[in-house]
Formats: sequence, C-alpha cells, structure tokens
Amino acid sequence: MNAWELRRRLEKAVFARIRDEHGDTAITEEPYISRLTGYNYGDQDVPVDYLHAIEAADWVNRIAHSMTDEYACKARGQGHSWDDIADAFGIDRDEVSEPAVEAFQRVAPPERYGWGDNNACWTCTSCNQRVTDRGPYEGNPADNETGHGEDCERHQREISAYRRQWDRADNGPEWEFER
Repeated sequence: MNAWELRRRLEKAVFARIRDEHGDTAITEEPYISRLTGYNYGDQDVPVDYLHAIEAADWVNRIAHSMTDEYACKARGQGHSWDDIADAFGIDRDEVSEPAVEAFQRVAPPERYGWGDNNACWTCTSCNQRVTDRGPYEGNPADNETGHGEDCERHQREISAYRRQWDRADNGPEWEFER
C-alpha cells in the first residue's frame, strides 16, 4: 500500500466518524476537478463542515498515536531496546543526541502525569510480569525496570550484559576519594 492509498483509507475512517457524530447529511458530494487539467474525475465525498472533519481527523490521529504507544510498549515487552524503537520511529541519529531517550519520551512524555515521573508499562514476554520502565536514562537495567520476576532470564541476561560491559570499560570508572 502506498501513501495515497493509506490516505484514502484514513479519509474513509474520518468520514465514517463524521457520519456517526453528525449524520449522513454531514457528508456531501462535489465534483473532483483537476487543478492542472480541469478534467472532471467524477464526484467525491466531502464534509459539509470542515470543522467536523478537523474534529474527526484529530480523533483518528489520537487513536493512531495511542496505537504507536501501545506497540512501542509491546516491542519493549518482546525485548526490543529503546534504541530499536527509535529506529522504528525513524529518529535520525545525526539530528538527535540520544535517540533512545527521544523514543522513550515520545511514548512517555515527561508532562504526561504532571509530576515529571514518566514511565512506560509493558508485559515482559520472558517472565510474563508487568514491568514499569522508567526509560533509558541509567545504564543498568535494574535501575530502569521494576516488576520482572526474580527468575526472569531476559532481565538477568540484560543485567549481566551491562555488568560485563562495565567490567570491560577499564573495570569501571576511577573513583577518587579525598582522604
């Protein structure tokens, strides 16, 4: 399906919403005439009041946005990282310094709850537990995710990978303490 076909399908959904909310008379027909050639392609459906179209299109947009959030959380549940999700969003790594953070904030914006503690929740397909994900801000998955089962293989694997990476990086940072 190309973008034009998708647009036509979305337009049908918008028009169905207009009809549901305002009745069949809220959609009418008018000739579809090419701006370039003047050719009449026949009649097309159009809203009688484009304010109704704005309301309905915004409704479709909000639903699509909630589906994006839901699918991102399901992808996290499958084990995909926020970096993977950033790639699926098409976030340009040359334009955004932290694509994983950008992806997380699209799904769980800081202002969502008003107190700045944004999170995403998903079901881990490894342990089948509900996980609260506070984002890719900390390196250690144990600091970012709560709710995994104690015996969750995936979570333990991710924590072990983090620790191995930490150990390889010159055995961690050099801490300097004053004596």
